[in-house]
Amino acid sequence: MKTLIPFVWTLLFVLVYNSCSDKEVDLQETGDGEEVPAAKLNKDDVMPLIEGYPFYVSHAFRHVGKDSVELTADPIYEAYRGNVFLTFVSGSVMFYGGSSIANTEFQPSAKTFSLNTRITLPTNLKYHWDDLDGTLVVESSGISSYLPVITSDKIARVDKAGVWLNKSMEEAKAAPVPGRIRFIYKDSDAKLGEVTYKVYLKPLWQYYKEPGQQVFANFVVF
Repeated sequence: MKTLIPFVWTLLFVLVYNSCSDKEVDLQETGDGEEVPAAKLNKDDVMPLIEGYPFYVSHAFRHVGKDSVELTADPIYEAYRGNVFLTFVSGSVMFYGGSSIANTEFQPSAKTFSLNTRITLPTNLKYHWDDLDGTLVVESSGISSYLPVITSDKIARVDKAGVWLNKSMEEAKAAPVPGRIRFIYKDSDAKLGEVTYKVYLKPLWQYYKEPGQQVFANFVVF
């Protein structure tokens, strides 16, 4: 399998409407691009804003030296575009199935989806909090029957300078910086040498569920 798809997030949801570098993402979403890494993240602050929420992969980049490439060119992404949404539950990374719906209620830059929230399906990913390093760690093991191209035995960590999370949909809607978390994963490529992957996840917020509906709900990502 090509190194273009070494980890789950670079496969599942990468959806970027305009080509941009990782640096430009920082400038657009933080306003200054300057980031001061925390010594450690506070588990009690971070985990309640991650566990149980569906997440959408907004950007993914491959870095080799000073070169940055967005990972949206491969056609394999189209099969998963807007249809698979990660969720962190009790140490396992699961996913909801869903589909894009028309955005009629939010600013044009927001994206809206209908998700089947009654069923979560497994991936080959587990997560845990690293107390020593003070961050969230995700590890892949084996191959997922639902997502068979996910590479096994890889480790990604939440970048301690890359956590911007909101506590509610109202806060997220009003925030000058859209909520997101950034994972970093490093690998060695026979041709490229050391490769660094940066993957950005954004939380989705439920804004509507028809009364009595047991399966589907509508979500927005800002």
